[in-house]
Amino acid sequence: MAICKCTICGYDIEVDETNPQLKSEYMGFIYFFYTPECKHIFDTSPVSHAAVC
Repeated sequence: MAICKCTICGYDIEVDETNPQLKSEYMGFIYFFYTPECKHIFDTSPVSHAAVC
């Protein structure tokens, strides 16, 4: 388990990295999301929400 921050809403989420529920990959990075709505927003326009940390 790992703690990640949702790219869209900023909530901290606990992620099971072996079986993540809500994730997307973009430009070689993996993004995790708090809700299906957050994932949909990202998937619609990833370039405007992707952040390199």
